[in-house]
Amino acid sequence: MEHEKFEGTVSCNYKPLRPGELSVKKGEEVDIVCASNGYALVKNKRGEMGNVPNYIIELTKLPGKTLGEQMEYRRRWMETVDECKGYYGSVEKVLSDPEKSEQESDEI
Repeated sequence: MEHEKFEGTVSCNYKPLRPGELSVKKGEEVDIVCASNGYALVKNKRGEMGNVPNYIIELTKLPGKTLGEQMEYRRRWMETVDECKGYYGSVEKVLSDPEKSEQESDEI
């Protein structure tokens, strides 16, 4: 059985903060391999793979044959996005000073 393809568009530029993360640019299209713990493993159109915070990905294709199935997937996706809040604090804090946020998250 073939898995449905999850696709997204990056909502802002992102530079890697940790090993295994991927540098992406605003508007870049990515395939979402999986998402958990506030991160998504993505593959870009150049074939590069790496992790990015899932809050910077806007879904462009929702799996599901009915509106109800699509809404359920969107709900589950938003739950994984919300997971990153406890790790980094707030998105605004990370975007304003990512190095300080990373140091604080290491202290947790």
